[in-house]
Amino acid sequence: MGGAEIIKSDPVVSFRETVLEKSCRVVMSKSPNKHNRLYMEARPMEEGLAEAIDDGRIGPRDDPKNRAKILSEEFGWDKDLAKKIWCFGPETTGPNMVVDMCKGVQYLNEIKDSVVAGFQWASKEGALAEENMRGICFEVCDVVLHADAIHRGGGQVIPTARRVNYASQITAKPRLLEPVYLVEIQAPEQALGGTLRAATSGQAFPQCVFDHWDMMSSDPLEAGTQAAQLVTDIRKRKGLKEQMTPLSDFEDKL
Repeated sequence: MGGAEIIKSDPVVSFRETVLEKSCRVVMSKSPNKHNRLYMEARPMEEGLAEAIDDGRIGPRDDPKNRAKILSEEFGWDKDLAKKIWCFGPETTGPNMVVDMCKGVQYLNEIKDSVVAGFQWASKEGALAEENMRGICFEVCDVVLHADAIHRGGGQVIPTARRVNYASQITAKPRLLEPVYLVEIQAPEQALGGTLRAATSGQAFPQCVFDHWDMMSSDPLEAGTQAAQLVTDIRKRKGLKEQMTPLSDFEDKL
């Protein structure tokens, strides 16, 4: 192009972060003032549920009874549990959710908005490489809160909710989801013998359309795997520390 220099860079591929199994234990994070504790687990959503959320068949604006009916009949959920979904995310509509599994916790409703805000933040920027999460159900198992409202405000609970989401994700065998595209090649009948555009003198036109998300089998937490290399590359591209933040930074000991 008139002697202009061309800078070539690798294409940017968008990944998603998910989990393979239920968390190996209930994780707990304390608020900065140490007066509040959030206990949580993560688990993968049932097959087809993330797609149902993507398609708008299940979402935050549904009538709770209708939503409970679909979740119990199609995905095997308990009807009472289906009524305890706090939110979807990221962006309040994404294919991840928070479910209240607590029993008889005081002041729980007062921190609900803060827990939801922490989850929206975490589900938009996952623990592996700050990619969107997908297909993860976070279960709030228990909450211990300070009796005085001033000690359990958003400034204390939101970052704690984010940390406990990350700890849940990391303890549930996190995995990367890669996008799989459907390639459609259009060509005139007389050019069908060739397979590339060069072989068909430019008469074959390929077109890629997103088809589905596919889970990568390798473990991103295991050094040397393809998924671990991808996580490192994404983090480098985003200007993050190459090493993932360790679980000990998100989880507090009892």
